[in-house]
Amino acid sequence: MDYRKNFIKVISELSGESVYEIKNKLKGKKILDIIERPNSIFENEEVVKKMKLLKSTITMYNVLDTIREPVVKIKSVSMAKKYHKAILKCEKEKELFVATFLDTNQNVIATEIMFEGTTNETMVYPKEILKKALATHCTDVIFAHNHPGKSNEPSYADNMITQKLVNILQPLDIKVKDHIIIGENCSYSFAQHDLIKGKDGIANYEAVYLDDELEESESWENER
Repeated sequence: MDYRKNFIKVISELSGESVYEIKNKLKGKKILDIIERPNSIFENEEVVKKMKLLKSTITMYNVLDTIREPVVKIKSVSMAKKYHKAILKCEKEKELFVATFLDTNQNVIATEIMFEGTTNETMVYPKEILKKALATHCTDVIFAHNHPGKSNEPSYADNMITQKLVNILQPLDIKVKDHIIIGENCSYSFAQHDLIKGKDGIANYEAVYLDDELEESESWENER
């Protein structure tokens, strides 16, 4: 089966544009840009909306395919990576900062896209995260964000916001379990690299700009 040909044919039917038109628009671009970066392919706003809806549907499918259970339980670094990769891997046009709130049994209470940015940065507001954490009555939280088309290595700002959130949440008995970065083809775990430290200063609620400058175990306790 010619998947590329069939994919373009399906997109043609969804968009109302001919296969010939779509092939011309793909010159010098990747075929997956149709889903990942629809604004770079289509001029028609209605078509872009359809492609974004398709992307959202694919993301929901990826998440459901990853968990396959009515109650989502995240008990390991590898599961945290899989879960947040399913949420973030289709997003190539902007950075998203996600928070997943857990109960004492590591069940997911809620997963929220807290902030949206540009292709290489986003603003994170700790006060908003604190409000949501208190509203969910969580005991643990996992943060995640994507680096669209970039390395999965954490930047200075990534490290700074992680420690800032620890300083804010730890006195309230809310543990920052991990911070996952989803790169182009790989992911990075702060916990796995021993970068989730204890409280080391006073709580600071100032917003932080995140920018891109700058074999796993199955348990949180033994991932290193």
